[in-house]
Amino acid sequence: MITLATKPANSSIDVHNELTRTTLSWHNPRGGVKRFGVALFLMAWMGGWGIGEYSAVHQIAEQPIQPFLLFWLVAWTVGGLFALTTLFRLLWPSRPERIILDPLSLTYQPGVEIYRPEASNNWWTAVQNLRSRKPVTAQKNEIGEIQLDRVGERQRLTFDYGSERIEVGAYLQEPEREWLFGVLKSWKGGI
Repeated sequence: MITLATKPANSSIDVHNELTRTTLSWHNPRGGVKRFGVALFLMAWMGGWGIGEYSAVHQIAEQPIQPFLLFWLVAWTVGGLFALTTLFRLLWPSRPERIILDPLSLTYQPGVEIYRPEASNNWWTAVQNLRSRKPVTAQKNEIGEIQLDRVGERQRLTFDYGSERIEVGAYLQEPEREWLFGVLKSWKGGI
């Protein structure tokens, strides 16, 4: 168990101390009610998509291949995959982000954030976020520099692990990130 400074008031970070382990966890955004409306629309759209897909495949199987219909089928299939991916992301439950600090090791579990249509200005970023970021478990001496810096308007907390730079607490408030930075630096040894 490590000694922690006082958390910022109204912090969303939960601290759980065991004998020699400290677990810090916080929830990623859970999304609003809007996402269920978008999901309902996509489910209805997927019904129409299925009928269109079936119809095009049926026509291609029974008639000579028409280039436009083949092109339409490929584009329609790709559009359906995008819609299905978005629907999956909208309905996937969030999981908290977590850091587990042992005296000699750190485990970072990135959690899962909810896809929020109103917050996403880039569909491809949303698709990339769908892939599961793997947890990291590293010995204290394998953790490189721990940094708190700014990229444009946004403050970022990162630590280096091998050739990777891992961002932590992207949805935390700045005082929470600053507190977490102090905790990580103190755990690593030296502020």
